[in-house]
Amino acid sequence: MVEFKDIVTDGDILINTDRYIHYQTLTKRIQYDSNKLVYKVMPDLAAFKEDEAYLNAIHRKHNQPFLKFVFPENCPLEDDLKSYLSIQGYEYSWLELYINDELDFKIKENTSIQVMETNEDNLVDYLNLSYEFDKQYGTDYAELKIEVNKAQFESESPVQVISYYNGNPSGILLIWPEEDYVELDAFSVRENLRRLGIGTKMQDYVAKYAGNRPIVLVAEGEDTAKDMYKNQGYKYSGYRYEALKEFK
Repeated sequence: MVEFKDIVTDGDILINTDRYIHYQTLTKRIQYDSNKLVYKVMPDLAAFKEDEAYLNAIHRKHNQPFLKFVFPENCPLEDDLKSYLSIQGYEYSWLELYINDELDFKIKENTSIQVMETNEDNLVDYLNLSYEFDKQYGTDYAELKIEVNKAQFESESPVQVISYYNGNPSGILLIWPEEDYVELDAFSVRENLRRLGIGTKMQDYVAKYAGNRPIVLVAEGEDTAKDMYKNQGYKYSGYRYEALKEFK
């Protein structure tokens, strides 16, 4: 069974202790998921404050304007920790893990939609779409992602996928291939082109790539797209809390 600990983290491990893993990736200095502390065991409030001071000192040193903490899978946050996070200006929420081993997306034939891997001819379209989707998090982050995407294009993993609707770029996603499953990541479709079957056909592309392996994805706990995933055969497999604080 796939668990959150199996999900790919696009970052370098600085420290790995009995209590947590600290990811620190200065080449991706402002990418939250590449620079975070991931707990193996739930901290009490006193331990969290010590870890917070430790991570804060490192991020201040490297001019990283945020702190991110990831808590153990299927563990609720205690009330005193929730209260502290709120008072200190953290945003905390949960993510949910979904697994699809049916791989039957029942797509309707639609020649208006094309799905393919990136190549030399469509890489610019992929990069432009990525920038469009990522700029909501700031132009610095969107520009960083362009460089990350270029590096990924030159590597074997992940696999970059782009879709077109009537010849126009419409959506992108990443496939992280593992031996026993594939992970669907960074899945986005242009808002004005949703509900046209584009996302379903993109997932069908992933299913064909996966073969007999199940598809795994992570969704935000309050994401309304979860209902769509459930209708497409994804099964809920767990949750975990995350906390993020941005410095002003």
